[in-house]
Formats: sequence, C-alpha cells, structure tokens
Amino acid sequence: NSNQPEVPEGEAGEFSFDVFPHPSTNEVNVRLSGTVALSRIYLYDITGKLIHSEIIANEDLSMSTTKTIDVSTLHPGLYYVRLVDIKQDITKRLIKN
Repeated sequence: NSNQPEVPEGEAGEFSFDVFPHPSTNEVNVRLSGTVALSRIYLYDITGKLIHSEIIANEDLSMSTTKTIDVSTLHPGLYYVRLVDIKQDITKRLIKN
C-alpha cells in the first residue's frame, strides 16, 4: 500500500544530529532526527569545562525535534556540543562569534 510510512511505526529512521547556525551568535539550535529516545545535550568549552546541559525529550514522538540553547553570554570561541543517549555518544564543534 503506497500510503504506508517508510519507517515502521515504533522504529526510528536514520539518526542525525545537527547543530546550527554555525557559527552562532546568540542562539544555537540542536536538531535530532530518527530517534524517540531521551537524549542529553552537553555544552563544553575548549578546556572541557561543562557550560550547560539539558535533556531533550521527544515528547510528541515525531521523527525530529529541535532545542534552542541561549549562547549569548558565552565568550567568542570554540565549544563542543555533545549528545548522549542509549545508543550513541556524539560530539560536534560549535564556533561562537
């Protein structure tokens, strides 16, 4: 049936973790796709010091969810955004202008 979704119900599609805009000035968006699990986001400075952490809950069980983090008070420089959930541990770079 052509009306069937490509991803079977209850299963996640291909996982992606995006951080944008890059570079960032006041806000950074963290978008997760292909997961319905609870995820924790960590923001570290270049020395590895934890600056911010929060849980992203995909409450409506959609295949994509986006969380906005205020980075306006951070000094310009390089930061790391780390995503941890039950299946993966991924780190991406963030440049703050």
